[in-house]
Amino acid sequence: MDSITQVLLGSAVAAGVAPQGYRKRAILTGAVLGTLPDLDVFMHYASDVDNFTHHRGFSHSLLLLPIVALVLLPLLRRFYRAITWGRLYLLIVLPLVTHPMLDALTAYGTQLFYPIGVSPTFFASIFIIDPLYSLWLLAGVILYLFSPRLRWANSAALIISTLYLGLGIGLQSLAKAELAKAYPQTKADQWFVGALTASPLCWHGVYKDEAHYIETAFNVLNPGEMAAQQYSILPPSAYPASADWARLQWFNPNTVLRRRGQQLISSDLRMGEFGFYPFEFIIAPERDSGQRIPLSTDSVFTEKRWQADSVNAAAKRYAARNNEPSFPKYKWSQFMRCLTGGS
Repeated sequence: MDSITQVLLGSAVAAGVAPQGYRKRAILTGAVLGTLPDLDVFMHYASDVDNFTHHRGFSHSLLLLPIVALVLLPLLRRFYRAITWGRLYLLIVLPLVTHPMLDALTAYGTQLFYPIGVSPTFFASIFIIDPLYSLWLLAGVILYLFSPRLRWANSAALIISTLYLGLGIGLQSLAKAELAKAYPQTKADQWFVGALTASPLCWHGVYKDEAHYIETAFNVLNPGEMAAQQYSILPPSAYPASADWARLQWFNPNTVLRRRGQQLISSDLRMGEFGFYPFEFIIAPERDSGQRIPLSTDSVFTEKRWQADSVNAAAKRYAARNNEPSFPKYKWSQFMRCLTGGS
């Protein structure tokens, strides 16, 4: 999630543990601890692929963060002398561990069990920025900050925001069921389904086989207006012997390989839609033998392709203008179209 939301969650959790007399101190402590795991963004590794796949690594580990809390415990004791050691430990550890737990609900992938070499966890049931989640926490923290009698507001904000996360998981299951209906040759658990900008109503679905993948986007309240498109990808027999490619496949099974000119490009299908993917990497040039691996032209699955058309156009403008404001404008357009069912 975005840093502001993590600050708010850390503050709310810490304030919920601390006595009322320590609420202001706890809100500040929780804010710092809540953003601490994301300091790994300042670390740079040998390659862009390593930077991408090591983010949300050791600093987000549920196995390591409790140890970090133990290290911080005596350092923070001087500021909380009237609190028991056990309560102070909870005040420290909860903002730390709730950070990666919330991150795991997004699409990026969080290595909750680092250093155990299991693939990152991602539920993709909430978009990385969701004001409908964050504003509850903001209201609760501000109210409690200015009045100790409003401790209940902070507690209520934590409960409501947590229920909202549960709502997202439920609607995600509904979205998978709708996709299985639309594509009866598939099963619901074969789809990757992630929240779009207008979460929790709008969802992005991906189904992948060895030679193609299908992308969809739709509002769960209006699945009949589903936009969909099929793309061709390189089959496993054409995968290069590349450590970077192996690492990306470990990081996310929904990573695909396509040809762009003379280069092989990996695309992470969880983030981005319909040909625009923010996390793409050059894996290898075309094979030295000069042999071409034929790829068919992209084909459209539905005539109602408002989102596919606008995404493709916006992606071209975004790439051509090098981060100029066209892409944010597109995201706003996507938000409105999704809420209105594409009308």
